[in-house]
Amino acid sequence: MVLTDKRGIPLSTIVVSASRHESQLLEETLGNIRCERPHPRRGIQNLCGNRAYDSIWCRESADEYGYRVVIL
Repeated sequence: MVLTDKRGIPLSTIVVSASRHESQLLEETLGNIRCERPHPRRGIQNLCGNRAYDSIWCRESADEYGYRVVIL
């Protein structure tokens, strides 16, 4: 799983077996970001994902890291 910024620059990468669902990797991926993120007062950061991320668990995990989930 790869997390990128809006320009496609990688922020975090997690490599696991193909048997795990990508939504299960969300918290680990967000926790693995190695660059400094903008302060939340500079605006809400969106985490765009497909319907696999449309769950209470994913939204709570994203909220802990200061993201708002946007389902595309």
